[in-house]
This record gives sequence, structure tokens and C-alpha cells, in this order.
Amino acid sequence: MGPTHVSHFNEILGGQQHMKKPEWEDGQNATYREALARLETAITTKFPAKVDMSRIYACKQNPEETVNDYYHRLEQVFIENSGIIKQEDGQPAEVGVWETHLSNAFLNGLSPAISASVRNSCIGVLDGARLDEIREKRLSEEKASEEKKRQDRKDKAQLTMVQAVTTAWIQGEG
Repeated sequence: MGPTHVSHFNEILGGQQHMKKPEWEDGQNATYREALARLETAITTKFPAKVDMSRIYACKQNPEETVNDYYHRLEQVFIENSGIIKQEDGQPAEVGVWETHLSNAFLNGLSPAISASVRNSCIGVLDGARLDEIREKRLSEEKASEEKKRQDRKDKAQLTMVQAVTTAWIQGEG
């Protein structure tokens, strides 16, 4: 580390710093906390988060994976690889960069049939619809689909039972 690095750090930190009291929140440690905050800002400015969009684009919904499970898996991959900081303070009034990119990755990673269904049935999906709206729409469609499958299985079981009883009754008469 050359003299220019030392002077740069001294400039950022405001000279050599150390904790004055063992308790972090103690008022006498304010200068130290502020110096560390400036150092953090300088480091994140100099070395921004690494972006690896290929990992995000490679994250696709598995055939047996629910939309909700896929979303949570994608969100983790997105957080680790997008380099975009998520806004934590509630939901902003407008769709931000983080949500826009995650929504796009979500739609592109859904199974083709589900993605087409969402694009066709969710108004505004291509014009910046809220990610939560897209997820809720898809979750309600997924729930309705599961209910239909369950009802179809029940109807088939009832039909099979009626056929078995009818066959047994006919054979018993013969």
C-alpha cells in the first residue's frame, strides 16, 4: 500500500480512528461510527456489486415447482446477482428499477404456459404492473387449476365406482 492509498484512507476516515468506549452506541463513539460509514460508502463506490445476469436468466421454474416457490428461489438468486439494491421501506408509489427487473426475470423464468397465461390475463403486465399483482394473479390461477384437477379426480373416481357397481349389478342379473 503506497503513500497515495494511506492519504486516501486518512482523508476518508478523517485521520486515525478508534472506539472510545466499549459500547457501540456510546456518544463518544459517534466520530468512529461516522468514519466507518464514510469508509463503507467509499468502498461500495469503488467496488460496486458484481452483476451476473446470466445466473438470473438461467433461473427457470421447475416443472413441479409452484409459482410461489419459484418466486422465492428467483428472488434469492436476483438479490445475490443483480447488483440492484431492493427498496425496503414499504412499497414505493411507482414501480422501481429493482421491481421492474425482478418482474421481467420472473415472467421470463415461468414455465411457458404459465408465462403466456399471465401475460394474457394480467392487465398491465407489460406496462409495469406491480410484481405482487402478477404473483397474486398467478397464485389464484394456480389454486383454481389445482381445485379443477382435484374435482376431475373426484369425478373420475365416482364414475369408476358407478361403472363398477353397474357392471356388478348387470352381471348379477345375468
